[in-house]
Amino acid sequence: MIKPYRIQEAKISFECTLERIVTVSEGPDAGNLILGRIQLVHVRDDLLKNEREVDWLGLDVLGRLSGNRYCTVRSVIESESN
Repeated sequence: MIKPYRIQEAKISFECTLERIVTVSEGPDAGNLILGRIQLVHVRDDLLKNEREVDWLGLDVLGRLSGNRYCTVRSVIESESN
């Protein structure tokens, strides 16, 4: 829809439009929180189950915690309701 450049090796990517930019703090430690609205999702075929569900463990996700700390996803918990 938007046709941005994408990284070929990415397992999943999103096409987003800018919703808003929120300035967080001021000074040397300031930053911006950028919020976007997802318009289209691209998922590698081998990560799809039933042509609609993403195999979350197959993504091999790496998350940022704080400082030089990161985390991985070792299990996925699914609830009956949101």
